[in-house]
Amino acid sequence: MAGPYVPGWERRCFSFPLRIPVGRPGAKALMADYNQVRDGKTALEQGAGYRIEYAEANHRQLGRQRLPQQLVFDRQDDLLGYLRKTCEFERFTAGSISPM
Repeated sequence: MAGPYVPGWERRCFSFPLRIPVGRPGAKALMADYNQVRDGKTALEQGAGYRIEYAEANHRQLGRQRLPQQLVFDRQDDLLGYLRKTCEFERFTAGSISPM
């Protein structure tokens, strides 16, 4: 007989640091939309609550490019803060969320 269901967050089965891959532009997109790619990279670098792991790509016309490869959330609190779900999660874990 199986025991009672225990959600993942109670069992602490979500492992941190949590790595989330960031889509990398292909060579054509990098060349055609360079300003958009640069602006997206800048926006990621100005974010808070995560680290960015980079990979280098060598582009024939643009040279060596350092592009984000994945976002890394070190703690659950960092992820919840980034998602703006901290208060909701606290209410949920306290059992105070009522059905709609």
